[in-house]
Amino acid sequence: NGIPELIRDGVDGLLFTASDVAELVGALGRMMDDSAMRRKMAELSRKRVADKYHLRKNVDRQAGVLKEWMDKSREPATAAKEKTIPVELPKPPTV
Repeated sequence: NGIPELIRDGVDGLLFTASDVAELVGALGRMMDDSAMRRKMAELSRKRVADKYHLRKNVDRQAGVLKEWMDKSREPATAAKEKTIPVELPKPPTV
């Protein structure tokens, strides 16, 4: 089945059932026979990875999630008075 979270079948790659050799052969044959399709899929897959999996974008996205979580944790506790438990994080290794 490939990795449908990463590859859109027929758009930026070809998916096939892992145990189906005939599907694999067919997908490889299509790639070998159609250079325009190969180039287009290569271009789209590079763009998708650059857009969706770029380190800076992912770091910024995660920082936003953490900031939102921290902002919510600073809001006044509800009537049940939430308890917080202090957590000591491990120190990063020295290089």
